[in-house]
Amino acid sequence: MDESILSIVSNFSDSVYAAFQNETERSSEFLVEFVTAIDWTQPWLIALIVFHLSCTVFIVLARHHVLTMLVPLFAVFFVLCAPASYINEWAADNHTLFATEQYFDSAGMFISIVYSLPMMLNAILILVFMLIEVSHMVVSVKRTELRHRQRQQEKSSKSESKKTK
Repeated sequence: MDESILSIVSNFSDSVYAAFQNETERSSEFLVEFVTAIDWTQPWLIALIVFHLSCTVFIVLARHHVLTMLVPLFAVFFVLCAPASYINEWAADNHTLFATEQYFDSAGMFISIVYSLPMMLNAILILVFMLIEVSHMVVSVKRTELRHRQRQQEKSSKSESKKTK
């Protein structure tokens, strides 16, 4: 009985591992095909890449100003990602104005990868900095609370020592 359960679990884990490995290989093949199929020297793509990299650098430099700079930028990223399907439709219809090739498919895969994904990754980076800032705030509040409690105890012990004299 125990051996049959172990063999079932072993077979299941082997099949899950094989499926994962197969999907990883297919994903990496898709990524290589995607990257090689695009002419990355087009000015609009270079501008988009510079925009995304500039946002990332700004986020890292502004990481200590979470409430004043990063929270509004976080909201801006979501506002900019919301109309991605409309941007994709417009770009598909008007790609000759700015692109040498028609990259904008009806499923929106291209715009999702080159436009929305970097903004979402930047939003995740902002979330990480927000969590770090919140943890620092919690530590600061707790330290202040402990200092206040210690002062209260010192005051009460001084008042008790005066009463006993």
